[in-house]
Amino acid sequence: MTLSTQKPTREERAAMTKDELLRAVWLLDDVLESLRWIPIKERQPKYDGEYETTVRALPGFKSISPGVIQNIRMVYVSGKWKSQWFQEIPYYQVLAWREVVKVDT
Repeated sequence: MTLSTQKPTREERAAMTKDELLRAVWLLDDVLESLRWIPIKERQPKYDGEYETTVRALPGFKSISPGVIQNIRMVYVSGKWKSQWFQEIPYYQVLAWREVVKVDT
């Protein structure tokens, strides 16, 4: 998701119609949903792609103690029989995910 719309001025907001304000609220709801961390137990992503993930280190990886929780970017690929998270380092259990948000400045 890329956010690039400039914030309207006070005068522009005051001149908005009820329908324009409702659309703004619905857009805000969509933006907030895309920023939310979604637990794996709730659902997997709908689309293949790169996501920010919260992961727990599993036993077997020597440089990270088991149980350590951190955020890393991972690629999700859905398949007919099985969906998978791919990352450079194995031994992670994905706990939650969210879209990678890019903000234009």
